[in-house]
Amino acid sequence: LFHSRFRMTQTWDGFLRFVYMALVLMMGLSIGNAHNQTNQKLFLLSYMFGKLIMVLMFAKSCLIPRARNHSVYMMVEDIISIVVVICVEALVNVPEVRYEEQQWIWFLIYSVLFTVSWFYMVVLIY
Repeated sequence: LFHSRFRMTQTWDGFLRFVYMALVLMMGLSIGNAHNQTNQKLFLLSYMFGKLIMVLMFAKSCLIPRARNHSVYMMVEDIISIVVVICVEALVNVPEVRYEEQQWIWFLIYSVLFTVSWFYMVVLIY
């Protein structure tokens, strides 16, 4: 997504790319083993807002007639991911005191998000 086939050279496009990369960095910074932090929540929120930025980028490329089908296809996956993250945030609540012994839950959530996203973008599109 960062390198598009379509020229997006307006100031707004640069700002969206900047925010997207900042969210990617936030996801990386949220991975760690520090006390009194909700790393899993920060990661999921950064992931969700990154997907929201991608929806905005694809919404703009949707205005190009030859890119419309691909943009809609990609926006569907982003919207599905946003809904899943909202559901996970609402339904999965591991208390901080039990987080150390139940990290497998978050590993499973991250693995499923990655696998679904990869399958949708790589396997189904080609």
